[in-house]
Amino acid sequence: MIYCKVKPEFDQKRIKDDRFLIRNELFTKKEAERLSIPEKAYDVVSIPKSKIYWCFGARFEYLIK
Repeated sequence: MIYCKVKPEFDQKRIKDDRFLIRNELFTKKEAERLSIPEKAYDVVSIPKSKIYWCFGARFEYLIK
């Protein structure tokens, strides 16, 4: 699946609705557009759904091999 992965330099940057970005957090393209996240704040990556986990309401990629 295609996700937008937040770049490390945008960690703790405030966005729409008093929310903030978290380093390496994953958003779908539709979520990124809805939250008005600037394109320079993320990289587009392809990650299988089986390699994703949720932690405190944020989506991340498993990094353990």
